[in-house]
Amino acid sequence: MLNKISYQNFLLKILFAVLATLWKYMLELFYLLFSKDFGYYGIIYAPRDWQENTIAYSSVILLSLLIPVKISRPSTLILVLLFLFCYIPIATVFSVNEFHPAIAFYGLMLSFAIMLLLQYVSPFQENNKSSYFSLDIMQPIVMAFFAFSFLSVTAYYGFSLKWVNFSEVYDTRAEYAEQSNRLIGYLYGWLSHVVNIAILLFAVNRKKYALAVIALLLQVYLYTLGGHKSVLLIIPFVFWVWLGTKYFQKYLSLYLLLTLFTITLVLLISDASVAQYSNASSIFIRRNLLLPAQIHFHFVEYFSANYPDYFAQNFPFSIFYESKYDDKLPSIIGKTYFTFKEGIYANGNIFADLFANLGNISFIVGAIILSLILKALDYAAKDRNALFVLPLTAVSIVTLSNSGLIVNLVTHGIIVMIVLIRFYPKNIFYLKFFKN
Repeated sequence: MLNKISYQNFLLKILFAVLATLWKYMLELFYLLFSKDFGYYGIIYAPRDWQENTIAYSSVILLSLLIPVKISRPSTLILVLLFLFCYIPIATVFSVNEFHPAIAFYGLMLSFAIMLLLQYVSPFQENNKSSYFSLDIMQPIVMAFFAFSFLSVTAYYGFSLKWVNFSEVYDTRAEYAEQSNRLIGYLYGWLSHVVNIAILLFAVNRKKYALAVIALLLQVYLYTLGGHKSVLLIIPFVFWVWLGTKYFQKYLSLYLLLTLFTITLVLLISDASVAQYSNASSIFIRRNLLLPAQIHFHFVEYFSANYPDYFAQNFPFSIFYESKYDDKLPSIIGKTYFTFKEGIYANGNIFADLFANLGNISFIVGAIILSLILKALDYAAKDRNALFVLPLTAVSIVTLSNSGLIVNLVTHGIIVMIVLIRFYPKNIFYLKFFKN
C-alpha cells in the first residue's frame, strides 16, 4: 500500500513539473505578443542562448519535484504560491530578455532551493500546550478590534460611497497617500489584508452568510477608500484557495497550478484566434505576472551598481540611521526604468526588496529570514482549521509578490496574522456514542 501511495505521489509530482514547464512556455508566447506594443515599457523580446534556457527550464522542473502535492502547512502554501507568482514569471523573463542581469535569476534559484530544503527543518520546539482562546472569547475581541479600526479609518477619511473604476485608482491612491498617517495606514492594511478576511472566512466556514455578505461589502468599501486593486482582488483570490482547500487539499499544489494553467491556455487560444492580446490577458498575464518579474530584474540591476539601503527607509530601522537615498526605492526604480511617465512607483517583490537592502547576501540571508517567518506561521497554525488558516495566510502572497519585507510584516499585517492565528481556537473533535 505504501509503495502504491508513493508511486501515485511521484506521478503527481511529474504532472506538476510538466504543467509548470508548459505554463512557462505559454508565458513566453505571451511575452512575445506583448513585446510588439510594450517595448517602451521594457518588454523586449531577445531570447537567451540554449544553454541558459536549458538551465531556466531545468530549474523549474527540479524545484517542482521538491514541492509537496498535498499542502497542510501555511509555509508550504506560501512557497508554492511564490513559486507560481514569482519564480516561474521571473524564469520566463530571464529566458526571453537577455538584457536583464543573469544574477537576478540565478540568485533567486538559490533562494528557492534554500527555502524548499528548510521546509524539512523545524527551528521552533513543539508545544502541546500552546495558547489559544475559546471561540466565545476570541470572537468579541476580533470584532472589537475590527470596529475600532474601521471607525478610526472612516473617521479619518470620511465616509463616502463612491465606486472607483480601475482607470481612476491611481488618482484615488495618490489622494489616499497624501492624507494618510502611519497609524491609520497600519489600521487600513491590517483591516483589508487580515482582520476583515479572517471575519469573512469565519463567516463562510460557520455558514453565517449575513456576516459574510457584510464582510464582502466592507472589503469593497476599503478598496474604494484607498484605490488599491489588490484589496478588491483579494476576494476572488481567497475563495480560489478556499475551494482548493475544501475539495482538493490532497492535491492542492496541483489544483493551484492547473487553474492558472487553464486560465492562461484559454486566454492564449482566444488571443491567437484574433492575433491580438485581450484586455484580460494584458491585466492577468502582463500586469500581474510579467511586469512584476521585470521589476525584479530592475531592482537587482540598479542596486548591483549602487549601495544597499539596509532597510533605512523602514520603521524601526529609520529611527537609528538615515537612508542615503533621497527618494523611496520604488520611486527611484520608476524614474530610472520607466521614463515615459512621471510618478511611476515601481514596487518590487520581497526578493527585489531584500536585494535592494542587503545586496548579494540577500539570496542566502533573505531566504533564511523568509523561511523563519513562514515557520512562525506554521507554529501558530498548528492544530487550527485548515479552511481558516490556509486561505488567510495565502493572502500574504498578494503583497509578498508586490512589496518588501518590513512592509509585509508591519503595514500589511503578517505579524498581526501570526498573532490572530496563534490565539484562534484549536480544532476540537467530539466522539458521539449511540445505543443500539
